[in-house]
Amino acid sequence: MKKCVIVLFFLIMINGLLAGKVVEATVKSDTTEVGIVFKEGTPSLPKPPIDSKLPDTNMPYIPKPSSGTNGKLPSMGDLITSLIWTLLGCSILIVFVGVLSLKNIMLKTV
Repeated sequence: MKKCVIVLFFLIMINGLLAGKVVEATVKSDTTEVGIVFKEGTPSLPKPPIDSKLPDTNMPYIPKPSSGTNGKLPSMGDLITSLIWTLLGCSILIVFVGVLSLKNIMLKTV
């Protein structure tokens, strides 16, 4: 079974190298492969919303309680740090479970 998987992997790699085509990404293009043309010029402004006359409810303004954050998303560094801590915690959990299961196996064989 392993030989079939390895042979299949190499066939896919060779097919990708020999039969694949090189593609370049473009930032902006005036036309596409099927012939769609993009207009040059100023973008059209969005239409204003429909003025629907809703009844005035006269609700008093109640400020939201502040949670201590300013509503910004975390930076990329914070996200990477969070990912590293998550992976570290998962690896420690895997090692702990592995040690416990190895201990159980060793106790059963004695």
